[in-house]
Amino acid sequence: MGRRKTDVLIFVIVIVLHTINQLIKTHVDIEPIGYLLRNHFNDFLAGIAILAYINLVLSSSKWDVRIENPLIILIIGFLCGMFWEFVVPIFKKNSVSDWWDVLSYMVGAEAYWGITLLVHGRKRE
Repeated sequence: MGRRKTDVLIFVIVIVLHTINQLIKTHVDIEPIGYLLRNHFNDFLAGIAILAYINLVLSSSKWDVRIENPLIILIIGFLCGMFWEFVVPIFKKNSVSDWWDVLSYMVGAEAYWGITLLVHGRKRE
């Protein structure tokens, strides 16, 4: 499977998992699973989705470039988490800032790297 198809598949799976989580997260009473689903799982998924989306956009451009460096991926996860947790609440008053959510974005971003490494290894196609 090509890297572009992998990114599409990852993005679709994340959307499905997010939708399922939205439907079940308030009904899960088993802790800490319920806590994680309610408070951090969507942020984890966002970290994965952001990298898949960025690489999809890059693969659609005229440049043959992908974000594959785990440090760069971690930085992107951190910056996205900082934006959503500390900038968005300035404009969206019912939002709250949470450092654990920033960490969730970063772990999700690194999970994207791990998934693509499992699927494709370190070789470039």
